[in-house]
Amino acid sequence: MKFGLEQHIIDKLIAVFEQHSKVDKALVFGSRAKGNYRPDSDIDIAIKGQELTTDDIIAMSVAFEENGITHKIDLINYHSIKEPDLKDHIDRVGIELYSKWKECKLGDVTKLITKGTTPSSLGGKFINKGINYIKSEAVSYDGKIDKSTFVFIDEAVHQKLKRSQLAKDDILYSMAGIYLGKNGLVTEDMLPANTNQALAIIRLNQEKAKPKFIHYYLRQKSVIDFVNNMSGQSAQPNINFEEIKSIDILLPPLQEQTAIATILSSLDDKIDLLHRQNKTLEQLAETLFRQWFVEEAEESWEEKSLPEITDYLNGLALQKFPAKIDYLPVIKIREMKQGISENSDKCSRDIPLQYIVQDGDVLFSWSGSLEVVFWTGGEGALNQHLFKVSSKKYPKWFYYLATKHHLPEFKVIAESKSTTMGHIQRVHLQQAMISIPPKELFDQYNERITPMIDKLIDNHKQIRTLTQIRNTLLPKLMNGEVRVDL
Repeated sequence: MKFGLEQHIIDKLIAVFEQHSKVDKALVFGSRAKGNYRPDSDIDIAIKGQELTTDDIIAMSVAFEENGITHKIDLINYHSIKEPDLKDHIDRVGIELYSKWKECKLGDVTKLITKGTTPSSLGGKFINKGINYIKSEAVSYDGKIDKSTFVFIDEAVHQKLKRSQLAKDDILYSMAGIYLGKNGLVTEDMLPANTNQALAIIRLNQEKAKPKFIHYYLRQKSVIDFVNNMSGQSAQPNINFEEIKSIDILLPPLQEQTAIATILSSLDDKIDLLHRQNKTLEQLAETLFRQWFVEEAEESWEEKSLPEITDYLNGLALQKFPAKIDYLPVIKIREMKQGISENSDKCSRDIPLQYIVQDGDVLFSWSGSLEVVFWTGGEGALNQHLFKVSSKKYPKWFYYLATKHHLPEFKVIAESKSTTMGHIQRVHLQQAMISIPPKELFDQYNERITPMIDKLIDNHKQIRTLTQIRNTLLPKLMNGEVRVDL
């Protein structure tokens, strides 16, 4: 007998807790928890639930009597305890009697976990148009499935690959390689579709778990780290079906799962909207730049090289400036693409001021992966292989778009290098020319395009803020630390 109580008594206690929606958890403490109870010992139970009131405690006590429980039960609201020693005792020896949230394994809430097959193994091949075929590189750690990466198979091959035919709300979970632990949710607009052997297909029992909730649960950094550690130190990290099934899940009731997923997806929707706005703004700005400064440029206009209109400041070898108590995160190519993280290097603040990057600065990676971006990841230090682009004479939009206009040719130059890290040199910047219109015309262009660029930068800042909010909320919502209104 648990706690010295017959099972039917425990069942009646749990039934009362289940009828009171404010109860999150019930912990038995005192002698019944420590095992030194007598048959007539009181049942000491601490109730957790942020909105519990004295009336709720009284109502549950009455319900115990009405259900025929004759034992003396001392209920206490955990959140109203004033004595630190009592709270510490409950935290140390309290044993869970009831929890609204259930601990389980991922395999406990799935109908199916399987994976795909390479079409070539069945004599198939990829074609220019047909059934969507999703590879692991389509899935990202931010939960997206990138439709632009889809390849295609024909209907006959799709039918041969019946095991891996996808359905709405399937979770695609990366099982191998550098994408290990990424997951994405299959939506109606992706179907019909199939996938390969590097992606597990997780099909849930939706009477137990909501797909969008599990999708977010698996996106937690703690879960991704756990899965990557599970894979060991092999050159090609991977996990199998049984290991996927063994992932621990803390599962709230279905209604709460839906509410949690709704909050997180609303943040993702706002982030997606801002990304779409920025894509439109970026395309419009580039189109106008090409029209004004290339297609409609006149022979009488002055031509200048990129270094004549803007300064390209190369970053420092920041390992020479070791971090102190007051430090700056180091901005490398990785940070330029993904933002600053806890894994970013750190350096001393004692570096020349011009090497400190602020929101809105233009960065240009000239080695490896060549990109031009507006930086909005917060204050940081400029590492080597990155240029900070600025000008005392010309507005930000002009030198940003001028550099970006020449980016395709810079990439060709970098790719032609025999070194492993393709790059460009300053001579290539000097060879890149831009036509400069008369001041009156330039001012007209400036008046039209500046608001677009300001909006684009502001959107980037909002994306960073919303992403930080989502990433902070995610683990707290998933462990019950932050609760949602139902």
